[in-house]
Amino acid sequence: MATYFLLMKLTPEGRQKVLDDPSSMLQAQQGVHVPEVQVMGLYGVLGDYDFVSVIDAPDNASAARFSLELGVRGGVHVTTLPAIPISKFEDLHEKGMENMLAGAMANPPGTSMADQIKEVEEMPREGRQHRQSQ
Repeated sequence: MATYFLLMKLTPEGRQKVLDDPSSMLQAQQGVHVPEVQVMGLYGVLGDYDFVSVIDAPDNASAARFSLELGVRGGVHVTTLPAIPISKFEDLHEKGMENMLAGAMANPPGTSMADQIKEVEEMPREGRQHRQSQ
């Protein structure tokens, strides 16, 4: 599993949702069901973003699918960042940067966003298991 940080900015519609129901962002996140994706936390933040979520996902395609669905449900623009544990940087001396990144990310470096979106669109929708958020 890989860790991803989702940085979110409310759209005008999303701001209205949060004003009308402050728990709407949490409800939106709980309504997103992507197999094997686990939500580790959702935080309201100050600064350039309104919310930050931390998820664990098996690959970039699953993380992208989760981000897309959350953006639609929550009324947010999502920037998804794959997180590489700092301990992986110690491997730079032994393996080199390209090998380290290829091992830390499901898709190899240089994979275009269009290719990743295509991969997400091709994911089967049937047979999804719905998970309950803690």
